[in-house]
Amino acid sequence: MAQYGIPRSWSDGGRFHQTCSQSQIGKSIRFGSLNDRRRARVPDLKRWDGASRTSLPWNCLGKRDPELWHRKGNCLVYLSRRGQSSRSPSFKVSYNTLLATQCQPLIARCIRRDIPETLDVETSQIELYIPAPPTATEAEVIRHYLDIRNFFAWIFRRSMVGEHLGATLIRLLHTMTELRCLGVNNADDLLSYADEEGYLEMCNQPAHALSMLQFAEYCQDRRLYIEAFTHCTGMFEELYVVPEYQVITSATRRLLRQAKAEMDEKLGQATLMLQNFLDEDLSQVHLGLTVGGRSHLERFRTFLHAFFATKIGYYPPTSIDQRYLIFPPAIYRTMRDDIEALNPLVIAYQRYEEDCVFSPLKIDRQEKISQVDARKVRWILVYAIYQVLRACTQAPLECQNVGNTYYNMANKVSGRKYNKQGNGCFCIFDSAELLQLTNITKSPGNWSRSDARYDTRKQRSGTSAPSQKQSTEAERVPT
Repeated sequence: MAQYGIPRSWSDGGRFHQTCSQSQIGKSIRFGSLNDRRRARVPDLKRWDGASRTSLPWNCLGKRDPELWHRKGNCLVYLSRRGQSSRSPSFKVSYNTLLATQCQPLIARCIRRDIPETLDVETSQIELYIPAPPTATEAEVIRHYLDIRNFFAWIFRRSMVGEHLGATLIRLLHTMTELRCLGVNNADDLLSYADEEGYLEMCNQPAHALSMLQFAEYCQDRRLYIEAFTHCTGMFEELYVVPEYQVITSATRRLLRQAKAEMDEKLGQATLMLQNFLDEDLSQVHLGLTVGGRSHLERFRTFLHAFFATKIGYYPPTSIDQRYLIFPPAIYRTMRDDIEALNPLVIAYQRYEEDCVFSPLKIDRQEKISQVDARKVRWILVYAIYQVLRACTQAPLECQNVGNTYYNMANKVSGRKYNKQGNGCFCIFDSAELLQLTNITKSPGNWSRSDARYDTRKQRSGTSAPSQKQSTEAERVPT
């Protein structure tokens, strides 16, 4: 908690644990929470619009926030002490919505104290005063404003505002724990909001993926961590230019580098097998076939080469990596789809078999093999290729939103354990247990192994909010 500067309590006037560093400070503006004559310097803030996948500059600090000013609202929210400043309220919202989202602790602490014992919340106007602690610094006042603003943005389903989305969501989780009733699952409620807002859409979105990786690492949400980690690994070359990359832990950055290197190496090995359709792996050394079976296998390889060259344009495609032979991700998916569906591959099969049956003169005289055995040989090769393609395209089960990514997501991460780090964070992987792709087994006896484990239904593992002691509120809350 101290790492993100969360106040001990709004009720005891506690100071923030940590202030914003000078490197995060940007331009200066007039800010009236402390003193109208003082100048507060604020960081470069962005509004994170998950729906449009954009983050644009935000300059409503200290002003009326149009997103949180509801014309029919009956609750005015001031971010200053009553009578301390002439500033107008920052938000105008629905009081019933605050009750519905179980914000009674916030109301009990901050409601105007001279209200009548009996209050008609439907017709009366209610005032909440949520000031920063009296001893807060300028930077802490700014953080206080953003924390409260984002808390109300969560309540009324508006976009987050902050420097970094991941850190902003972590601070929001603490604010929710502080200002909502005991017993609610703040982590699940926040993830539900993030899903609605579009922050969990990480496909082709490096900023979202890095933010969710930071949030999942802090909350120790294994499923979300694996999904975000997989997307970050695939987009690794783009992460350096994203500001969120600088605020994830050094341990996670190191793991991403290791995972990317390991994935590229394994993809390179698999692609070498696909380049010549497992010529070496299904050679006579590994697969004992008759002379006729071997001749038929080679002829079938020639057919597959022509088929995919026609389908893709040329085969093998140009590598996208300078160190290894790696096909573009779309090529792996196209080849896998063709083999899985057998369409239009099945039509080519039929034509091929018709040529074998009705045009025997076209067949090499050495290819003395029955139709049944020939079909077995072909399916051995097809199944072997399919296993390699699965290894190149299979994302972890935790990745619920794979989408049409332009990068590889073939990370083998299931079954890993959490590892506590000295800095209080956690990682799923360690340096001795890197990500690995599933290697095809060269023994023909293992090709028919069950693949039922890949059909396991994806489920989101539950997470619990960090525990935090909350004082009992004795004040009355109008309902």
